[in-house]
Amino acid sequence: MQNDPKILREVVEQTFDLTDICPQYSRSAVGTTNSFCIWHPNFDTPSGKLYFDENKNIVVFHCFAEHRTYTSYDYIDTILVQQKHRYQSVQDYLIKNLGEQKFNELYTLAEQEAYIENETLLEQTIEYIDNLYNEHDNVIDFINCLYLEK
Repeated sequence: MQNDPKILREVVEQTFDLTDICPQYSRSAVGTTNSFCIWHPNFDTPSGKLYFDENKNIVVFHCFAEHRTYTSYDYIDTILVQQKHRYQSVQDYLIKNLGEQKFNELYTLAEQEAYIENETLLEQTIEYIDNLYNEHDNVIDFINCLYLEK
C-alpha cells in the first residue's frame, strides 16, 4: 500500500488543480483578486490570493495572515479528509477519483521521479565534496572549508 506523503503530494498536485477541486476558488481569480482563506476562520477581509507558482507549475493559495501557501494537496488533506471526513485519507481520495489502476501508475511514476531527483542531488553533493577536497593541500584545510566556511 502506497502512503508516502511526499509522493502522494506530488501525485495530487500534478493531477488536481486547486481551482478545479475547491468550489470556493475559481480559475478566473488566479492572480487578480484577494480571496478568503478556507483554512482558517475569517469573515471580514479576504486574507490571501490565488496565484500560479511557476516553480511547481501549479495554482496555489497564499494566506497573508498565516504566511503560508496551500495547494490542492492541502485542500484534500486538511479540508476533505480531516475536517469534513469525506475521505479516509488522501490516498482514498485519489483512488476514488482516479481509479486504482491510474492511481498506481501515477504513484509509481512520481516515486521514480523522486528517486531520480534524490540520486542527482547525491551525485552533485559528492562532486562538490570531491572538488573541494582536490582544492586543498591537506585534510585539515579541507575539513575547515567543508564545515566552517560557506
